[in-house]
Amino acid sequence: KKTSTRVVKAHNTLSSFTGWSSGSGANLVYSASEPLFVGDGDYSLARDSQAVDRGADAYVATNTDLLGNVRVVGASVDLGAYELQVSQEVPSTVVTTASDVVDETDGLVSLREAIAYANAGEVVTFAPTLAGQTITLTSELTVEKSVSVDGEALGLTLSGGGATRVIRFLGGAEGVYTLANLTLTDGYHERGAGVYVASGALEIVNCAIVGNRSTIAGGGVYIAGAGEASFVNTLIAENIANYGGGVYTMGAAGKSVVLTNCTIASNKATVSGAGLHMESGNGTVELRNTIVAANAGKPDVQKKTSTRVVKAHNTLSSFTSWSSGSGDNFVYTATQPLFTSATDFTLANGSQALDRGNDAYVEYEAELGGGDRIVGARVDLGAYERQETSSNALLDQAFAEFFDEELVELF
Repeated sequence: KKTSTRVVKAHNTLSSFTGWSSGSGANLVYSASEPLFVGDGDYSLARDSQAVDRGADAYVATNTDLLGNVRVVGASVDLGAYELQVSQEVPSTVVTTASDVVDETDGLVSLREAIAYANAGEVVTFAPTLAGQTITLTSELTVEKSVSVDGEALGLTLSGGGATRVIRFLGGAEGVYTLANLTLTDGYHERGAGVYVASGALEIVNCAIVGNRSTIAGGGVYIAGAGEASFVNTLIAENIANYGGGVYTMGAAGKSVVLTNCTIASNKATVSGAGLHMESGNGTVELRNTIVAANAGKPDVQKKTSTRVVKAHNTLSSFTSWSSGSGDNFVYTATQPLFTSATDFTLANGSQALDRGNDAYVEYEAELGGGDRIVGARVDLGAYERQETSSNALLDQAFAEFFDEELVELF
């Protein structure tokens, strides 16, 4: 202005000029380094413009902007002649897109955004429209608070795309998380390509952790010294690492790793523990109704020191040096049936894992494939329950029914 006495007031105005005579106090200083217009002669607002939602609705004179679009979209009116027609999305813990994006204005909630939106104690779920889809990640997912992720019965897959770890949990000593009903695959990292538990306690239920590769340790899962984990009805297969192709656990004092009705098979290690490697910590590892067998490269189970505690109850493995257990463990025999095929880890007819479990350890009514968890005389070992009884069992049942009928007729 030519003279300092000239009065110029401003209210919710964006400019490089700051010498206003008076105003609302809600004026903004233009920043050339921040987005403003779409550009190239288009003066409508960019999606992340510094002018979005910065106005005061009390000054709105018409219901439409210069283009005839709605004048107020979002939290408050935008500055300038044009209103951005994309509103900020409502934070939600329900994932609505398979794209791995962070965009608060697209109206869609990605898994990465849902984890960020979730408060401690909340569960991230997925819209039914995502059933059967794969979410390919651009970088690892990180969970820094007690948040759970549940794919429910949607058949969802989280993929590292062969370039990144799938998910890491680091919520501190008080962190408690659950990962359920998901397939985690194609992860790549030095440690824990599928899952890395840095701290806190993770429960993994009804998951398949398959086809991940670590260049050092824990192809499928890496459990650091400050972390602990429990696995139920989970398949850990076809993962690769130098140490612990399937699972690698540090095992700090007071920390535990418990596997119940899990299958650890067809993993590969080049140095130690193709299925499970235990470092020289003082934590405990306990296996119940579990299969650790048919892994490659190195023995199925290895522990760095003989003092490392590893308990087993109703477990099938080539490993036999359990610290303690129920006495109902079984030695894997390569010449006897186990799985349906080398890539199908459901149980074969006549499998050495049939009816070998202890029903007392059963935690859920369904197995990994969604069928009944107990079929036959007792629960089967591993993540899958064979959903038909063996031919011998059927024959025994037929004989029993026949003799019952005969006895009734006699009396």
